Amino acid sequence: MNDTDLALARRAVACKGWRWMDGMRAYDADGRCSFRLTEHSGLPGHPDPVVDDSWLPDLSDPATRGCLLALVREAWGEPLLCAVPVDDGLWMVPSIGHGGLPSPIGRRYARTEAEALVAVLEAAP
Repeated sequence: MNDTDLALARRAVACKGWRWMDGMRAYDADGRCSFRLTEHSGLPGHPDPVVDDSWLPDLSDPATRGCLLALVREAWGEPLLCAVPVDDGLWMVPSIGHGGLPSPIGRRYARTEAEALVAVLEAAP
């Protein structure tokens, strides 16, 4: 992981709506050692903790990004939220809103899908 990836991962785990989920790939704090989380990886409620506050998610991993998307949808109560690429090479999470009303999410643009999802999770109520 490079410095940009590490910074984005740190932003993700600092979010109020963040939690580790089965299927995520975790890295140690230095971004060197990784493993896929399973029900026996030290998640809450399991003995023998492996993942602690120093571990970071691998947001380049498709399964981890899928879990991040699930967390974003849960945090906003919007089951249809998604990140989409836009013409200029950026990504955004479009506002959906209930009943056609504007959503408080607003338009958030980012360089990557993961960055767009983290920005929306950061802004979650």
